[in-house]
Amino acid sequence: MTWWQRILALLRWYLKSKHGPFDPDPDDDAQDDTPTPAPDPAGDHMLRRIWKGPTAAYKLVGMMAVTEGILVTVCNVYRGGNRSEIWLLSNLDKTPCDAERIYKGGQETIGQPIKFDGVIYFPVEHGSRVLAYKDGHVSTAGPTKGRWSVCGVVYDGQPCMAYNNSYGGDRTFRDYPVLADARNGHLVKTLAVKAMPRKFTTLKGRVYFTHNFGDTGITDLAGNNINCDAVHCQAFNSRMYVGYGAAWGRDAGVHTADASICRIDIDGDPRTLLNPDSAAIQCMAVIQRRLYVCAIDPDRLYAMDADENVELIAEVKGETAANKARSFGASVCERNGIVFWGRSDNARAQVYAIEG
Repeated sequence: MTWWQRILALLRWYLKSKHGPFDPDPDDDAQDDTPTPAPDPAGDHMLRRIWKGPTAAYKLVGMMAVTEGILVTVCNVYRGGNRSEIWLLSNLDKTPCDAERIYKGGQETIGQPIKFDGVIYFPVEHGSRVLAYKDGHVSTAGPTKGRWSVCGVVYDGQPCMAYNNSYGGDRTFRDYPVLADARNGHLVKTLAVKAMPRKFTTLKGRVYFTHNFGDTGITDLAGNNINCDAVHCQAFNSRMYVGYGAAWGRDAGVHTADASICRIDIDGDPRTLLNPDSAAIQCMAVIQRRLYVCAIDPDRLYAMDADENVELIAEVKGETAANKARSFGASVCERNGIVFWGRSDNARAQVYAIEG
């Protein structure tokens, strides 16, 4: 904090001291960053912004629909000091919706959650225990088995998180990642590539995952690898689709490749279906018999049907790569027939209802 922010924090403490506990890290910490442009809907679609997140944890990482509403994870990565939060958005027909921060911690990130047996499990980076959500509350689950974890998968009847624990130079992981049970930390499987797992999906009974920062490609759990520089993957309509791009943002000094989405025939070459002129594909999810694709930097949301017809749903016009560098910042989910798009501008996370 700057000196004047500290004075404001002390003033808040003085005013709050008679009414409740003091939070030394208020939600509305000022940032010097200017918000990037708002998104515009395409075609007949309409966007209704239901939530604008805190500036203190500006980057949206994951979303998942639950009975109570939508869970959103945000973090402060790249801006000094690890801070991650979980928010529960409810009464989603309201503008803005109701929002409650149900967890705040010192993890670097809290990743895209998975669901198993009625419990939502969250992967964490630089945390000691997996986080779990049920019935409106967050608790701790099993111990983590590595410092880096951004994704998980239900495998062999167990909710598993993927972990790395040895990070070398030039953004390269030197160890074989492991899958561990989120409930108790028990080792389930060692994976066959030296890289960071990024996303898991299941196609025709086989589990695949994309990985980079080391060996790149998409690999099944038996170790069969397709060499490609993919960031995300998603099985859809009995086919495998992968998203390419710069995993850490165009201006992060690592990659300069533009995003694209391809269909990969497991025994053949990829076929490019879409090149959105963004930095990366950061989320893909099957919703209402369509494959939704989140591209970031500039932010764009697409939907593709089973015949591989691609429709632009919304985009941020006027946003450039110089606005930010980010490894994530977009997600999409569905609740009660409505699609919700989460994204991050340069100041805070935002969630929109897609209508029309």
